[in-house]
Formats: sequence, structure tokens, C-alpha cells
Amino acid sequence: MTTRLPAVRSDRIPLAVRRPAGAPLSVSARVCFLLVVAGIGGKAHEAAAQYPDAWVVPAGALRIGFEPRYDSYGEMFDASGTMRPLGAFLSDSAAGDRLFPTLRPVSSALWGITGDSGLTLNAGGIRTALDADVRRFPLSLAFGITSRLTFTAMVPFVTTRAQAFLEVDSTGTLGWNQAAPAAGSAAAIADFQALLSELEAAAAAIEAQVASGGYDCPGGPVCSQATALVARARAVALQVTALSGVSAVGIADDLLPPFAPLASSAEGQAMTAALQALSADLQAFGSAGLTTSLPLPTTAIDADDVQTMLSDSVYGYRAEPIGFHSFNKRLGDAELGLRYGLFQNDRLRTVIGTTLRLPTGQRDAPNRLTDLGTGDRQTDVEFRLEAVWQPGTVAVALDATYVMQLADRPVVRVAPFTAPVATAAAETGVQRNLGDILRLGLYPSLRLSDGFTAYASVSYIAKTADRYELPGGFDVPVEAGGPVTASDLALGTDWYTLSFGAGVYYRSVRTQRTLSLPIEAGIDYRSAFRGSGGLAPKTASVNIFLRLYWRLFGGAAPQPASVDPAGS
Repeated sequence: MTTRLPAVRSDRIPLAVRRPAGAPLSVSARVCFLLVVAGIGGKAHEAAAQYPDAWVVPAGALRIGFEPRYDSYGEMFDASGTMRPLGAFLSDSAAGDRLFPTLRPVSSALWGITGDSGLTLNAGGIRTALDADVRRFPLSLAFGITSRLTFTAMVPFVTTRAQAFLEVDSTGTLGWNQAAPAAGSAAAIADFQALLSELEAAAAAIEAQVASGGYDCPGGPVCSQATALVARARAVALQVTALSGVSAVGIADDLLPPFAPLASSAEGQAMTAALQALSADLQAFGSAGLTTSLPLPTTAIDADDVQTMLSDSVYGYRAEPIGFHSFNKRLGDAELGLRYGLFQNDRLRTVIGTTLRLPTGQRDAPNRLTDLGTGDRQTDVEFRLEAVWQPGTVAVALDATYVMQLADRPVVRVAPFTAPVATAAAETGVQRNLGDILRLGLYPSLRLSDGFTAYASVSYIAKTADRYELPGGFDVPVEAGGPVTASDLALGTDWYTLSFGAGVYYRSVRTQRTLSLPIEAGIDYRSAFRGSGGLAPKTASVNIFLRLYWRLFGGAAPQPASVDPAGS
């Protein structure tokens, strides 16, 4: 039987997914997840998904553009270039401490009590089906300072959405730790403490006999066995505390182990048998045996239990449930720039430009495993070349962009993207420098009629690895997902994608106040079909744009129609 979690709605999300702003979604060191989607950092120019804008705005004219864009993500390319589900790193065929780090003490306790390191924890097959999209509604302005120099500005309004469905199958052999609040077994805490008390009392009694010369002490072989039995009883007591979170003085109030082996499972039966054997050995040395059995669960966990573990602070994750998250409607990373026209004639148009991207967006939240922020919220400097060669009906255009991403200090949960479920103890501020991005695009085109041009596109985007520095003295505990180094955060952050697409571009020149001013519009679709790196989600994008010009001052003779790329 499969348990399916209904979609949970919230006003925000966590897979880390860091979001590229014009390139494929890049999951943060968490995911992301993506998320890892999510986590999931890197971006290309917002205008990358359209025909190259190899024009400058005439002096004294203002261009206003509305350029909505929709990017969707459902799969990603792994390091070998194979496509995998976007929620792959939030899934596990036999979930245990690989997915949930707070189960590591439970694994150690299982091995310590039984002496069998071959036993494993299995919460069942956990699958997270995840897809996401980003909807951008940028308002762009361009003003012609001179006949060749144009000032640009862009303010993006962004809506992000991530939809996740968590499924847990019925093959699991874990249930609630009986000391956990979710187990609803107040008596279990007393049983754990009684068992710990019996173990210590038995060990103390034998230790007292050793100290008084019993068991052929100090040098006899039985003395050595007695001393080893004392150490064994106390070691088991420590493992019972690690298994349950219960000590002689009380229960842990943070990082409480969430799950334990079922009493009916091979692991549960092995622990019960080991305690019975220990009890018999204690009695053989004249001490009282163990009368309290180890409290173990009888019901396997389901998807609701996993969600409770993530959201209840007592288990250490302090994360929002995995579900449906939308309405991340905020300002994205705004831009200011300059463009200069090198060649502007009827056959060749070439523009170079630079853009300063500002940290005005909203980052993804560390406690939301499939969150998508509306921006990276760090400063970028971008350099861009756009060119169109149009000798006649057939033309070719190209663009090249290099993005330098500058350092910032975000708060993240320190974990590699392959283990995105980290606890709050792994959260800290880090020094981060997102990798630089190179984008190349080629656009063979065909003039359909006066004003209309159809084109195909091939786009290549490559990103270098991110760099991180952890604060001095910060260490991630083992039970919180550690040990983790700064280099672990950079895993999978260097990637590339290759996309194909097509579109239609329209440009019609009108005359206003003795200056020929165009109307521009178009639609562009493209989809990634190849990539690798680990954090390169397969992106499908649709971009629609409309640009209108107004004359603010000055004037010039109308331009000849032959400079129109569509031949209008």
C-alpha cells in the first residue's frame, strides 16, 4: 500500500533549489531539490530566451518593454548527463540515515547493542515527486543617450511555485521512537529509564565485587570477564540512550531520534535477543538481570509521520512540510546597464553591453526543502555581445554573455546536494561566491514577410563551481548531517546545458515626430535536451515580449526601411 500526502499549501517553500534567473534552475546545496531541486545558484541574462536585440535606442527616445517569461522544471541532468526526476535527492528506495541524518545515532545504537554492523534501518521507499516553475514579469526601460549609447533598466516581478508529493510505501521496518511525543506513549519514557537504571545497577554491583576481590580479582581470568561485562553493560546503556534520546536525568529536547526498528523486524528482534543475552550474563555473575524490555514500536511510519518529523522542532529539522508551495510573489534581482552600438547598418548590427544586477530579490528559505527564491540576492556584473548579419532573406544572429557573480553572505543549511535534508543545527551564515556563467546562442533565421522573421535557436550555458567558506569553529554534528566541509557545498554546482528552440520576431517601423520608431514583439520557446553537473535541471522556457518606443525630445530623418532585420 502507498500512502500519498495531499498537497500542502503555504506562502513559501524549501531543495534547495537555487534559482537561475535566465538559465536552467540551479538547486542550492540543499537540492535543492532542489531542490534540490533545491537548493538549487547561477543565472544568465533575463533576455537570453529571445532573439538577439542588436539595436540601440535612437537618441532622445524611450523604449518600454513588457517581457513575461515562464520557466518550468521537472527533471535534471546528473553528473553523467542522465536525466533524473527533480526530486531524486529527496527520495530513497530504502530510506534510512542516508536521507535523514538524525537516524545516524539510531544506526550506531543498533550496531552497538547487537554487535552486528550488517543490520540497517529502513523507513520504506520514500519518493518525492517534484516539479517547479518560475514566472517572471519584467518591466524594462531603455533610453537613447546618443545615437549609439543606450541606458537600460529592468525591474522583474517574480512568482515561483514548487509542487511536491511525498509517498511512503509499506516496506518499511521503522516506527516512531517510543520516547517521541508523536508515539503517544508516556509510559515508554519510564520504561527506558527503568532499563537504564537496571543496567547501571547490575554494572555497579559487579564492579563492587571486582573492587572487593571477587571473581578471582585482581588477576584471575574470571575477573577479566567480569570487568568486560561491566563495560559491556554500560556501553549498552549509552546505546539505549542514543536509540531513544532518554537518559537517567530526562529526555532530549532537541535532535530527538524520530524512529526506531519495529519490534517485529529483524533489527528489533536482534536488539531484544542481545538484551536477553546480556541479562543472562549479568545473572551468571550474581547480579540482578534485566526485567524491563526495550520499548519498540509496532506500527510502521507513513508519509504523515515523515512530515511530522520534519516540522516538529523536537526532532531537530524545524522545516516546513514537503508539499505544494506557491505565492512567492516578490521583486526579483533588478538590473541597470549600458549598451553601445558598434555597427548599425542594413546588413550588420552589433551591440556590446554591460549590466549591473542588483541584490533586490528574495533568497530561498533554508527551512523549506523545495523553496525557490525570486533572486540570488547578490550582485552580478554582466558583459554581453549581440550581433545580427542579414544579407537578405536568410540571416544569422548570435549572442554571447559572461556573468561575473560577486560574493555574498547568505544563511544556508550546510549540506551537500546529495543529502539535502539537513537539521537546523547545520544552519549558519557562509561566505559564498557563486560560479561565473558563460552563455552562447546561435539563431539562424528566415524572413517570412515584411516585419516577420522566424528563427531556430541553439543555446549553450556553462557555469563554474561555487566557492564557500564556513565560519571559523563551525562544525556540523554527525547527527545533524555532518561532518561537512566547504567543498561539499560546491559539489554539483558546475554544470552545462544545451538547448534547442524556435521563435518568431516582429519589428515594424512607424514614424513619430519625424523619427522612425519601431514596434517590436515576439515569442520564443526553448528546452534543454542535454546537460550534466548534478544541479542542472532540464528547463523548458516560453518568453513573450512587446516593446514600444516614444519620442521624448530631438528628431532625425526617418531611417531607411532596409535597416529593419525583417526587411520591413
